[in-house]
Amino acid sequence: MRNLVRFDLGMRSRAVVPVQMLTVIQREKRLERSKKILNWLKSNPGKVVVFSDEKNFVVDKYNNRRNDRYIAKSAADTDASVKYVPRSKHPAKAMMLGVVGSDGKTIPPIWIKGNLNASMYKHILAHQVFPALDATYGQGNWVWTQDGAPSHTSDAVQKYIISKLSSKGFWSKEMWPPSSPNLNPLDYFVWTHVKQRACATSHPNVDALKASVNKVWAAMNTNDIVNACKAFRSRIEACIKAEGSIFEK
Repeated sequence: MRNLVRFDLGMRSRAVVPVQMLTVIQREKRLERSKKILNWLKSNPGKVVVFSDEKNFVVDKYNNRRNDRYIAKSAADTDASVKYVPRSKHPAKAMMLGVVGSDGKTIPPIWIKGNLNASMYKHILAHQVFPALDATYGQGNWVWTQDGAPSHTSDAVQKYIISKLSSKGFWSKEMWPPSSPNLNPLDYFVWTHVKQRACATSHPNVDALKASVNKVWAAMNTNDIVNACKAFRSRIEACIKAEGSIFEK
């Protein structure tokens, strides 16, 4: 059957690609805001774009269903430790805020206790994120970006960021395209890179999980981050070409 599909029909088996479900309004906003971002990128070629995102990590082993495979004559003859990936019903987890720059620089992982709200997020920006970015880049040499999570778009947070960075120092809640993980380098590259390495095995507790993630994060290759961030513009252009719809091939 495999030879029939490949050689006679000229086809190949391909993995299904999970994508974001989009409404008409979301597609329209993605198109409108992608155009804004592209214009900004053209007008600010020398400025570092700082990307951010939160991610939940769990103590269980990370399983990539597309790539994690085993070779055997039959599943029945394969040892359970090979063919099964145990899952906890409610695995312990920890949320991390990750920050990477388009020049490949990062700041250390920021671990968040409890559920993230606007007040907590504002405190993290004021006392951890922005001081680290000022120390790395100086003032005015970078632009802060964030997605449309409620803790990010609250009036208090938006006003604080403007007071700290000015309106030219960050992309407001009217800038980032909605429902667009495929436009954030952390979503389309960094998180998978970290999970594949830090979570290749399960962890006995959250502290061990954090230590593993911290180690992998610190060892990330600068060029890999730069290349992922370079793809941001082409993805924005692809989103525009698709009129805000799905553009993944």
